[in-house]
Amino acid sequence: MKKRLSILIFLSSFVSLWANDGAYYASGNHLIPITETDIRVQKEILTLRRAGEDILVDVYYEFYNPVGPKSVLVGFEAPLQGGDVSFANYYPEHGYISDFTVTMNNQRLSYNVAQVTQRLATFRFADEEPDYKSTPQYYTNGQIKSLTKKQLDALLDSIDFESSPFNYVYYFNANFQKGVNIVRHTYRCKLSVTVEQTYYFKYILTAANRWANNGIDDFTLNIDMGDCESFLIPATFFKDAGDWKNEGKGRKNMTTVYETRYAVFHILNGNLTFHRTNFHPDGELSISKPNMMHYIWNDYDSQNTPAHVLEMIKKQRYNLYKGMATNGVELKDFTRDQRQILRNVPFAYRGFVFKTKKLQDFFNSTKWYVPNPNYKVDMSELSEDEQEWVEYWSK
Repeated sequence: MKKRLSILIFLSSFVSLWANDGAYYASGNHLIPITETDIRVQKEILTLRRAGEDILVDVYYEFYNPVGPKSVLVGFEAPLQGGDVSFANYYPEHGYISDFTVTMNNQRLSYNVAQVTQRLATFRFADEEPDYKSTPQYYTNGQIKSLTKKQLDALLDSIDFESSPFNYVYYFNANFQKGVNIVRHTYRCKLSVTVEQTYYFKYILTAANRWANNGIDDFTLNIDMGDCESFLIPATFFKDAGDWKNEGKGRKNMTTVYETRYAVFHILNGNLTFHRTNFHPDGELSISKPNMMHYIWNDYDSQNTPAHVLEMIKKQRYNLYKGMATNGVELKDFTRDQRQILRNVPFAYRGFVFKTKKLQDFFNSTKWYVPNPNYKVDMSELSEDEQEWVEYWSK
């Protein structure tokens, strides 16, 4: 059951989820063969790098063609945005996917974009078994028929957020030579947001199962969400945080939220790397940065007490927020020692080593602190929210 729920996505629910709770902008996706093929994914290196409010996707593929030269229609599928978003820029390409490029064997390929009402091959109903070998619904009679601009405008006028009125398919002809063919695919997506998450990004890994080898012979995933950053990845295609390697400094652990197991990463610096051979993904990749203050005020029946706030900060290292008084906990409720701890959280994020034993003992007891003796306090390096946080707790 867990496997089916992680693989099979009820697309309309996926889009309507964001109607009142945030903004869904775009998802990443694996290239798929729209026409049937015996070509396999021999190697793939997927690199995700956060750049402000966007995420940059860079995919290196080595496809192996066991037969002679052949042309395959290859596609990239993307749902329409949903929730609290703008639809002003939705044509001719996806308004929240940009810098889309495909290079094959050192040759830049041109591509087309279709808007289709049929369900996408990699976003399926939750009660269906995966059928990776079937031809996508939108490919009929040897072609992909796109909706007209007039038809799209009419669909958008009737949008009710209960279902996606249309979806995008980027497609191109890939001329495979016999043997190894190298494809480089890059694009930029705007990160989605919810009331619970500062950012959220989903990447469809199971689409790789549509190729001849039902997966990837040699798969590497690199994730760079920035320095001094914490985020969650649900354990859908891996078992434990130990399956990931941190190329720099950081900490990792597992947690369970509403029966879902997550790997929690606290990165001081460096990239995360996941590697598998004979990889047949049975779940999708999701990366999210929870809003810490949302969890402080809502976790465990909203126990808005100083002890609860300190306990939550010990467990996780997410966003900071100065307006505690508006959430039932006021500055005067905290002791001087507690205020000193809270004031120094942003510096502890960066690994500051404290001379005061009480402070050092507290941060040593957290799940995220990584000492960095070389770090020197510089207020200008803090974000605006962090500077306001320090000012608030310095009163």
